[in-house]
Amino acid sequence: MDSPTPVVPAAPVFPFRLTGMASDAATGTTVRTAVLSSNTLGLVLAAVGDVVAGSYRIEQIDDDGVDVVDTRDGRVIRLPLAR
Repeated sequence: MDSPTPVVPAAPVFPFRLTGMASDAATGTTVRTAVLSSNTLGLVLAAVGDVVAGSYRIEQIDDDGVDVVDTRDGRVIRLPLAR
């Protein structure tokens, strides 16, 4: 008798898309902010270390995009900046 194949739930879909980025160097150190948008949650401005939607931590913001970590499973989500 074959044992049943375990069903692995699909990872949740990240609810935001990267719509822009801003940076401020007024203090001598560049601080980047990601502009995220969602159909259900609207616009969110987030900096490195911020947690959005209760489960996603902004890990890195660079010239090409944003790395977000799903705090529930450690999955890294890369959001590229469309050019």
